[in-house]
This record gives sequence, C-alpha cells and structure tokens, in this order.
Amino acid sequence: MIEAATFASQALFLFVAAYMFWAVLRSPRRSNIFALAFFTVLAVVISLTWLQPLFGPVFGRVSSAFTAALVLLIPYLLLRLTGEYFSISSVARRLSELGLIGAVALVTLVGTDFLPVLAVILAYFSVVAVYAARRFAVAAETANGISRMRFKAISRATTLLGAALLSVIATEVVGGWISASIEVLRQLTLMASALLFFAGFSPPVTLRRAWQEPELRRFLDQIRDVPRYRDFNAIIRHLEHICSETTGAPHATIGLWNEETGHIEFKNYNVLPGQTIGGKSFQQKRPILSLDTVSDDPESRDIYELGNAWAVMAAPINTDSGTIGVLALYAEHPPIFAEDDLSLLTSLADQIGIVLENRSHIQAQAELEAREASARLKDEFLHHAAHDLKTPLTTILATAQYLERRLEKHGTDSPEMRSITRLNREAVRLRKLVEGLLDASRIEQGQVITNIEHADVSALVSDVVRHIAAEETHRFKLDIHEGISADCDTLRFQQVVENLLENARKYSEKGSTITVSLWHEGGDVILDVADEGMGISRDDQAKVFDRYFRSESVEHRSVQGIGLGLFMCKAIAEQHGGTIDVKSEVGEGSVFRVTIPRKANAEWTDQQSDALASEPHLQEHMDKGRPVNHF
Repeated sequence: MIEAATFASQALFLFVAAYMFWAVLRSPRRSNIFALAFFTVLAVVISLTWLQPLFGPVFGRVSSAFTAALVLLIPYLLLRLTGEYFSISSVARRLSELGLIGAVALVTLVGTDFLPVLAVILAYFSVVAVYAARRFAVAAETANGISRMRFKAISRATTLLGAALLSVIATEVVGGWISASIEVLRQLTLMASALLFFAGFSPPVTLRRAWQEPELRRFLDQIRDVPRYRDFNAIIRHLEHICSETTGAPHATIGLWNEETGHIEFKNYNVLPGQTIGGKSFQQKRPILSLDTVSDDPESRDIYELGNAWAVMAAPINTDSGTIGVLALYAEHPPIFAEDDLSLLTSLADQIGIVLENRSHIQAQAELEAREASARLKDEFLHHAAHDLKTPLTTILATAQYLERRLEKHGTDSPEMRSITRLNREAVRLRKLVEGLLDASRIEQGQVITNIEHADVSALVSDVVRHIAAEETHRFKLDIHEGISADCDTLRFQQVVENLLENARKYSEKGSTITVSLWHEGGDVILDVADEGMGISRDDQAKVFDRYFRSESVEHRSVQGIGLGLFMCKAIAEQHGGTIDVKSEVGEGSVFRVTIPRKANAEWTDQQSDALASEPHLQEHMDKGRPVNHF
C-alpha cells in the first residue's frame, strides 16, 4: 500500500515537472522556470525518500543529508514563486536566503539523525511556507475571477505540503501500523498538494476555461442593464470594473477612438494608434499579450511606469461600424496573464462593443423621442395659437378691407390710405401663416385630402399661372399639354401649384423666367416648375421638404415664410398617392417635379368619407374656395 501510494505520488510529480518543462520551452519566462525547479525538486525528494532503504549506511547518510537540503530548498523556491505574483520585501527575501544557508549547513555538518535537526528543518520550512501561504490566502480574498481560484489553490497546496512535512516527524515518534498509515496519508497529501500547485501555478487550458465560463456568465448578467445608464463615463468605469473582476486582473482600462483628435482616449492619458500595447492592438485589430512591456515597447515606458503596467493584455473593441476602441488589462506581475486568456479578453471586448453600440442606439432613440415630444408640444401650441388667432384676425382683416374700400371711393392717396393698404396686406399674409399652421396640424391626422373628384388639371394649372403672372414680377414659359385630367382634390392640388410658383418667385431674381410644364406619362400626371434662382445645396435638398425647414442661406435673406410650403406640397402629393422631388445646383436654379396618378385609389374615397364623418369642420374648410398661398 505504501509503495503504491509513493509510486503514484512520484509519478504525479514527475508528470507535473515534465509538463512545466514543456511550458518553459513554450514560454521561457522566469515564473515558469521557478515552477519547473519547484516541481522537479519535489519529485526528486519523493524519489530519494522511496529509494532510501536501498542505499548502504554511508551512502544512506549522504542521501539523507542531500534530501534534507532539497526539502529546505522547497519553501525557498515557493517564496520566489510568490515573489512573481506579489511584491516581497528585500528583508524577507534575504532572511529566507540566510535561513536556507544556515539550515543546509546544519544538516550537512550534523546530519538528519537527530530530532533537533528535523525540528530546525520543520521550523524553517514552516515559517517560509506559512508566509507564502498567507500571502496567497490574503490575495485570494481580495482577488476576483480566475486569479482568486489560482491563489486559493496555491494557498491550500502550501498548507497540504506543510502537513506532509509534519507527518515525517510523526512517523519518527510513533511506529507500527500507525506509522504506515501516516506514510500513506502523507503520499496522498503530497498528490493533492501537487495537483493544487499545478492548478495554481500553471493551470491547463481546460481548467482555465472551466473557471472562465461562470465568470463570463456573471459578466453577461452584470452588463445587461449597463446601456441604460445615463452617465457615459459611469458606463465605461463600470465596464472596466467588471472586466477586472471577470478576468482577475488587478486593473482594466478602456480607451475609445476619437476621430476628431486622432487619439485613443483613456481615463488618464491619450495615445496614438500604434502607441503602447493597447494602441498596437487597436491599430493591428488583434489581441496582444505582453509579459514584459518595457522590453516589448520601450518607447512607452513612461506610460507603463505610471500604472506599474509591466504586463499588459489588450484586445480591440469592435462594432458593426468598425473598431471603436480597445480594452486593456494590466498588472505589475506577469504570471497573472497567459496566452490562453486572450480568447476570454476578446469575448469581453466584443461584448463591450455590443454594449456601447446599444448605448448609442438607446441614446439616439431617446433623443429622437425627445425631439418628437418637443415637436408634438410645439405643434399643439401652434395649432391652438392658430385657432385662437383666427377669429380676431378675421375681424381685423374684414375691418381693414372695409376701410380700404371706403378710402378708395374718395380716390385719396393720403398717408392714412397707404397705412390701411399696408395693414390689409400684412393681415392677409398673417392669415396665410395661420392657415398654414392649421393645415400642418391636419397633415399629422392624415386629413389634408378631403374631396377627390375628376378634374381638368391642364385648366387648373393654367388658371393658377395666369393669376400669379398678372403681378408681372417674372416671365413665365408654359409647356402645358391640353386635356390632361386626373382624380384629385382640386383645391389641394391648386395649392401645390401656387406654392411651387410662389416658391420659384421668392428665390429667383425679378424678371427671370419660371418654366411650368405639365404632361402625362403612362398612368401618371407630371408637373414641373423650374426657376433660375439661387439653387439648393445637396445637403439642404434632403431636408427641404421637412416641416419648418429654412436653409441657412435663406435665413440671412429677406425671404418671408416659416418653412411649411414645401412640407405641405409633399403631404398633398403623397396623400394623392404621388411623389415630389427636386433637382438643383447652387446658383443654377431648381426644378420641382410633382407626380400623381391619373386614377384615384379606392382607399382614398373611403378615407375621405371617414375624415368628413369624424371631423365635420373639414367640410366647411372645403367650401371656403381656393386655398391661400402658404409661402
């Protein structure tokens, strides 16, 4: 039984030592070399203990002394491994070295046959091992993620190793079957210790992924509501915190790409693409691990010194629109990270990209809803204001027109006559604005088209042009095909023609030519209104049919209007089942084209009946006669 347990323990330590040798070949960093030495010494100690009875008396004493010296080397190597993960004071390191030299000298000179010598070995081993175990246990309490699991494993392994050493003295004190039982337990304890040390110092990929899986699930649960946070900086800080918790890295930082400045902006500094490990990851669009940042990137040494970032792992943050930033984890001690962690880091960076993209969508949606709410409130205000203005305005206009007619009978051209004329003109303009606001409100309810009938569109367009041309401000060129008819709301289509002609007059010089064309093509009627005016920029062409839109170039001109004319034209055309568009070049004029079907859709008449039934005042609006111009 003892031989089987000893053999199994020896085989396990030899296997771990061989694995660490392979790990050193793959990555010859200092922590792997110390781990290889640690497991090799343990394997040799177990092998020598097993072979001890085969040696002669003289060689046996030499072997015992050599074995004891190796046992004393175990806690020292453990302390050096601890120093790879945490900062250890130089005093503690020097004391451990002096203790090792003194204990080895005592064993060499006196031997291991005396119980006091074993007590010295145990004391040295215990002090150093307890110190290392305590450091890992304390770190496990404050660490997160994979690091916590690793530190717990190492702390427990050190405790088990100390218990195995104590059992050596126990076997010297007791004998018989109890000693044999203790020997079996010691070998089992050593095997458990070996497995825990192996899991802590160099966990295989399978074990790492098993530890990572619950951490990744916890990460996904924690970021679920993050996009809804109001403060964007709070989102970034929270993501950094949970990334640190998930991976077990001491520090995590997120840098976002600022296209305007050309920098990747972190919390405490900005870098260019290609600068620092994080900047290289962003530029190369791939995860990067550096276990010696100063050697790998000496140009950025000052930045690494700022955060004691001697080991850095970084991955780009990608979205559908491209790479928007980088996630970087950094630590003072390289063994915290491994190549296998890059896959987890990439997953976290991808999830952060989704979070930030969702945040931008939520923010855009919130801004859109706020704009819609603001527009709705503004529309409601303007609708009520227009209704309230309508009655007194009608009174003012009627009075002004009455006074103007009375003064005209006397044929006077007095200052009072000119004032009354101006009052009448401005009252008419104000009435147009009020009607335009009311029409805009009706558009939102889909109640613009109210009376579909078969009409002579050629005659309608010709009459509107003749009426406006009477003012003799511009030359008109007509290309109107005769006999073109369509099913339409004649009052509203007439309003479209008036608005387009008035729009052409306002934005072109007096005396210039306005061309009006009307023809049919297939089942459609097409109206073109072309001017030789100032033209519309490409950016403004996309917004020219929006409600209340006024081009910046127009704002500085003495052109009257509130931006409802073309908005009304678009609504009327679309509610006829048609379209309106514009072609324009700045300085070369504009061409507006309206297309409506010649035959009405049956659904329009149904909608018209429903609108008249639900809103009786619309019939009154239909009967007012020709609608006023809204430009």
